[in-house]
Amino acid sequence: MADAVSVGLLARVFPASVVDAAVDRCGVREKLNRQLPARLMVYFLLGCWLWSDRGYVWVLRELVSGLRWAHGGYQGWKLPYDGSISKARVRLGDAVMADLFATVRGPVGRDGDEQVFYQGLRVCAVDGTVFDLERTSENLACFEVPPGGWFPQVRLVAMVECGTLAVVDAAADSIGIGERELAERMLPGMGEGMLILADRGFPSLDLCRKIAATGAHFAIRVTSNYRLEPTKRLADGTYLSELLGEGKGRSRPMTVRVIEFSIRDAQDGISEVFALVTDLTDHELYDAEQIARLYGSRWRAETLIEILKIQIRGTHATFRSKTPAMVRQELFALLCCYQAIRQVIDQAARQAGLDPARISFPPALDAVRASVATAISPPRGPDRVPVPGQ
Repeated sequence: MADAVSVGLLARVFPASVVDAAVDRCGVREKLNRQLPARLMVYFLLGCWLWSDRGYVWVLRELVSGLRWAHGGYQGWKLPYDGSISKARVRLGDAVMADLFATVRGPVGRDGDEQVFYQGLRVCAVDGTVFDLERTSENLACFEVPPGGWFPQVRLVAMVECGTLAVVDAAADSIGIGERELAERMLPGMGEGMLILADRGFPSLDLCRKIAATGAHFAIRVTSNYRLEPTKRLADGTYLSELLGEGKGRSRPMTVRVIEFSIRDAQDGISEVFALVTDLTDHELYDAEQIARLYGSRWRAETLIEILKIQIRGTHATFRSKTPAMVRQELFALLCCYQAIRQVIDQAARQAGLDPARISFPPALDAVRASVATAISPPRGPDRVPVPGQ
């Protein structure tokens, strides 16, 4: 019989054909008719992040409410218990959600979008955060516990398109893996025509050289302990210096331009001095004040993190998953859910002639939730996605 699962606006980004292709690529297509087939479980995982404060059964009930309208198929389908749903998650594995994220990630800004580009360069920012996980023996074997902490943690580093807040790429691992190493895992997502912004936790000769090797440019804040002796003063007050390696056997230094500026706090009047290193060494083409202002847009990456950790995750202190594979599944589902909503926001913003980065995320999240309820009502609508194999 032809049953239907309702995912509303998410179906625009993850139609059945896209989900099925990922399921087949990962080799997890069910060989027998199951109550919880792979496609349904993909939508279930997205739904868990739409309603992060709800239990498994409640989320699944929301998604399959449309079955009652599908040629009488609802009568032969019983809502599973939590245990059955958990087993279905395990059968699906973590590869499908990672595959889907690979298909949906990436910039959404278009040529001509002034808020997306600087001097023809797509401005992106890199930042990281951590999430607490369930304290199980399996998670403890894979994810470290921070000093003085109790819960094992996973570290996420994301690259964000500043003008739209779309996720260009992301990498995750135990907190024992540093932000720089995770940033290096995103090098395939960097390339010509991009400007990468990052905070003071990221700069190193090795990372800067690798970013430049992709064809991308960088502007990264450095800490006060960086030795940046001027080798040439430039007319705009910036200067060239040699970025040195760390430790023994230092490799050949890299010539960078140093841009120093200060920001005065309006309340207490205290100024904080910042220093950026960049490979945009042409001071006539790349204005120092504009680059300093661009660095301020790095907070867009922090906005992404706030959305993931607070607006989507809600009040949950930890991820639900009790094993590393399910943690990865859950994390990639979170990124997929965010990126799908971000694409919906971008489409709506373009139709209204608005800046997508200025549209508040919570109302968009509410609209996507509401679209699920709308999609499950008859008659059958374009956002109703068929689920075979029931």
